[in-house]
Amino acid sequence: MTATTFEPAEQDSSPAFATEVGASGANVSIFGLIPFLIMLYSACLPQEVRLVVGGLSIYPYRMAAFAFLPWLLNRLFRAQIRLNAIDAIVLAGALWMQMSFIVFYGATEGLIRGGALLIDILPPFFVARICARSPLDFRRAIVMAVPVLIFVGVGMVVESVSGQALIRPWAASQFGPLSSYENGMEVGLFDGTFDYRLGMLRAAGPFPHPILAGLFLASFVPLILQGGVKRWPLYFGISAGLCAVFSISSAAWLSLILAIVLVAYDRIQQKVEILNWRGALVAGGIVLIGLQAASQSGLISVLIRFTLNPGTAYYRKMIWDFGIRSVERNPWFGIGYTDFERAAWMTNSIDNHWLLLAIRHGFLPSVLFLAVCGILIFRLSATSLSLAEPDRKLFVGVAIAIFLLVLAGFTVAYVGGMHTWFFLLLGAATSVSFAIPFSGVSLLNRRLG
Repeated sequence: MTATTFEPAEQDSSPAFATEVGASGANVSIFGLIPFLIMLYSACLPQEVRLVVGGLSIYPYRMAAFAFLPWLLNRLFRAQIRLNAIDAIVLAGALWMQMSFIVFYGATEGLIRGGALLIDILPPFFVARICARSPLDFRRAIVMAVPVLIFVGVGMVVESVSGQALIRPWAASQFGPLSSYENGMEVGLFDGTFDYRLGMLRAAGPFPHPILAGLFLASFVPLILQGGVKRWPLYFGISAGLCAVFSISSAAWLSLILAIVLVAYDRIQQKVEILNWRGALVAGGIVLIGLQAASQSGLISVLIRFTLNPGTAYYRKMIWDFGIRSVERNPWFGIGYTDFERAAWMTNSIDNHWLLLAIRHGFLPSVLFLAVCGILIFRLSATSLSLAEPDRKLFVGVAIAIFLLVLAGFTVAYVGGMHTWFFLLLGAATSVSFAIPFSGVSLLNRRLG
């Protein structure tokens, strides 16, 4: 028995798109993508561009979230999207974060602090759910994201080559500098000192940290390569994505390399019958187990030796060790924004998104959001097997992008605009994956093997 293949039902004549595009699900007009694009573009503005109201800083991505909140609630109450299990898990994770702050800080302060977190998660996710309703919608969004990718990429090149940060200092001169907090709070320019590697500045562009800038660009590479993008958006988009190298970050470089390798493998395994994703996963697992068994100090220590700065990699391992102890002592509701117990010489920075969630809010939000990512990767991968080639490639590209950000999340905390992009991507992936009838585990087993 062969699987049903969903053929594309309409075509987009724009030169920016592949000649065949999937039309499964309800498409929205290009104008209907405006909320998604405004949130994405606002995520690429420096946090220095902000409003300060009553001592509270409202960053660009939060301005966009507040602006679209009435529109978003109206669409949700009118049931313009059908809520599903992914939506429920995201809501549960976000509400648990709110509740953890109420438990830790009390009702009033907890509601205020937790409310900011809800604004950072739910509007981006549900704006993407409403705007990117089908593969065609997501393709259009990717193409229209190219200008902001060029802005970020060119800015990083200029900063790195010149050895001088430009974007955030300029914004600070116009709107005032940020305070130097950590992990989701204000992150200043640290008294004008910047990090150099390989004789070049680690460029951050408009983002709080070079790693986040590099990961933002790298995550678009599989979307553009697999999304059916053509002509100038393809060339400019990929060129901008490759500018992630100017972050001079191991995590960004690894994400960029993995994106290219996984896309290349997907193209090759479609033409070479003996190759498949199951074999690739098994081979990868054997390599990792072999490294763990053959090395005296274990797999983590082996990987640390291949990073651009082994010292920071060992430091992240120490963060993990102390952070896990904190989670073990406060497993359900975490410790809020208070400092976790650590060695006296260590800073309060937690360079691990999933660990950070567990320390602040208890283990449950971290598990729930990781579950969302895992379910989406599985669903996108399984559903792609029943699709015609343009949509199949797009689904694989989205799955690769989510995988890269999950993996990189073990090396950096997602804050600011990068956090907004992460939930925009998850929201779009949810809508796109549920726009196609799910073919189930049996199809996955038949086609992977």
